Amino acid sequence: MHTPPLKLHFKGRDDWHAGLRQHLLPLDCSVENSGSFQCSAIVGRLNGNTVAELRADESRIVRRAVDISSGSDELVKILWQIAGRSRVEQGVHRSTLEAGSWTICDPGREYAIDLDKGTNVLLILIPRTQCPGWVSAMNLLSAQALPAGGPAHIASAALAAMLHDIALLDAGSQATLHETVVLLVERALALALESRGLEAEPERSLQLPQVQTYILQHLSDHALTVDKLATVFGVSRRSVYNVFVPSELTPHAFIHNARLDRACKLLGQPNGRRSPVAEVARQCGFADPAHFSRAFHMRYGVPPSAWREEFA
Repeated sequence: MHTPPLKLHFKGRDDWHAGLRQHLLPLDCSVENSGSFQCSAIVGRLNGNTVAELRADESRIVRRAVDISSGSDELVKILWQIAGRSRVEQGVHRSTLEAGSWTICDPGREYAIDLDKGTNVLLILIPRTQCPGWVSAMNLLSAQALPAGGPAHIASAALAAMLHDIALLDAGSQATLHETVVLLVERALALALESRGLEAEPERSLQLPQVQTYILQHLSDHALTVDKLATVFGVSRRSVYNVFVPSELTPHAFIHNARLDRACKLLGQPNGRRSPVAEVARQCGFADPAHFSRAFHMRYGVPPSAWREEFA
């Protein structure tokens, strides 16, 4: 995390209601006694995604259809019960979470959670594009109590440690932790499906030429990542990496090289020779012109402006 986690305290229903909407999701809440209700929270960010630990008095929170606005229906929510008890319902599924158990919810549909007094929960909200391997399982396991232990427990322990550690994670450590949590939860969901005799939808067949063609047709998209490719083709991140193994390049390296190749061509064309370097960078999918210039210089030995003057 580049900034320390927020330590928050809410008193009464209105404060709790506003805090949920500001820091987590738009949720309606009700409490037994607003005058005595209290909740404390630690809210942090991992690779831009919300991670939170909550300690709350008895209350009920509900995700209403009216609050499912643009973007929030593209999230996945994992909830771990650290202490106390919660009751979760979504669609036809209803379950009670005891300490150590966990569940998955779809914020794109209505759900409700009843928290007992003294409840302690940990949660993470992640866009579906970053965890495509969770989505099919979410449709089958939403709001079901999943057993304690195993890879899901390790993931929760890592997230809790991140929230409580006094040292902030650098960007590389964030990316590593994020990737690890996604893979651990994906494995835990696969085990949960297997134990119930359920099967997630099979991944689509993926061929390297079709992925490479898509990349070359969308190089100007600066958000073109492994997560985006996994979502487009309806497969897991691991499948995207695996399909590139014969090429001896990672997906990121292929995208990076293709963007620089495109930049060379553009800089040599009449329009490219007249365009600012920043515009060429944008057309090739580099959001930061300075990063583009550094990458170009590293690859070709000269800055893009000098290359254009000397070789175009």
